[in-house]
Amino acid sequence: MSELLPCPFCGGTDVKILKFKERPQVAVGCSTCKAIGPFVDEAGPTVDDDKVTKRNVTEAWNQRKKQVCQRCLDRNIDSLTGADFGRIT
Repeated sequence: MSELLPCPFCGGTDVKILKFKERPQVAVGCSTCKAIGPFVDEAGPTVDDDKVTKRNVTEAWNQRKKQVCQRCLDRNIDSLTGADFGRIT
């Protein structure tokens, strides 16, 4: 299985796969900027299904492109470092 790449928003390397009690989905979250996503449906209840789910969510996270929010573009900010984008409050 591939390793999780750094956060596409802040470059943080403290990223983890998150499971949610409220929904049968998993996602990757960044501890630095609190970005979460994309959400991936869990494959099922078996150990092999858990490996499939981890592989799918890792691939989804690693395929994300660095994105720039419209507010940053309006302010002519080139970098999202320190920006208030993708934060969960």
